[in-house]
Amino acid sequence: MARLIDEFKVGRIVTIGDTAEHFIPLGERDGGFLPVQGRTKTINGITCSWLPYAPGKIAWEELTGRDVLSGKFSGCWMVVYNWYGMTRVAHIGTTEPASAATVNVHKEWDNLRRDHPGCVLRAFKPYSPNRDPLPAATNKDIAGRPAWFGLVTAQRECYSITTYPQQNNPNTYRIVDRRVHREALNPAGPHPMT
Repeated sequence: MARLIDEFKVGRIVTIGDTAEHFIPLGERDGGFLPVQGRTKTINGITCSWLPYAPGKIAWEELTGRDVLSGKFSGCWMVVYNWYGMTRVAHIGTTEPASAATVNVHKEWDNLRRDHPGCVLRAFKPYSPNRDPLPAATNKDIAGRPAWFGLVTAQRECYSITTYPQQNNPNTYRIVDRRVHREALNPAGPHPMT
């Protein structure tokens, strides 16, 4: 059976399609939970759930039999957690550091972790400016504009995918790096997000 992660091999060109953020008016960036179920993408014949970035919200999708792809990331967390028998994948939509939207979304997430101990199964950052150097671009890439995506497989494996959008089609990306986040696979330790 074909796996979506296998489509993201370094050097491959992949059409991901529109990755626009889920529009949230400034006054509504209150940190609340936002269900965005039912959005899908088909990448090289493999259908996955699409979880868009929603600034100032915790956008979530139920983890069923399909992998969940999310993006674009610039420092947000991607998490897997249990909620009353349902396994969810979320993109914690932070904005600028110390902005009201970021403070609110962190507060809402901290409340969930406090009120439901042990619910967090996985947590990782698909992109971190302190960890991930700017990858080298080619003459076909939109230079200086890398894009990071997160992928949670149906088996709860966590990956970051570093890409460059292509000049001839910005919905098509060259895969620059693919990394499994094994640190995300230890739910017994302290939660890394503070």
